[in-house]
Amino acid sequence: QLYPNIARYVKGAKIGKNFKKDYLTSKQAKKVLQDIDQSTLIGKRNYAMLALMLTMGLRTIEVSRANIEDIRTSGDATVLYVQGKGHIEKMRW
Repeated sequence: QLYPNIARYVKGAKIGKNFKKDYLTSKQAKKVLQDIDQSTLIGKRNYAMLALMLTMGLRTIEVSRANIEDIRTSGDATVLYVQGKGHIEKMRW
């Protein structure tokens, strides 16, 4: 270990097992996407990632694992192959 774990004694907040976050409304989701500055490459990336999560229900890990090689054409459609939770399979979006 290169550095000591300074957070080793820090305890996380206790959240009940049945705790669920409220979902975003359509209006809130649109606002989130509209507020992203798409004039930069990072902004464009962030917009694409959030759009996939909001419109397709993809998880953060599924979006972060996606590579440019996962985008393919199938007939007239452009398809993104996504590795599902637990590395189980690839899904088409």
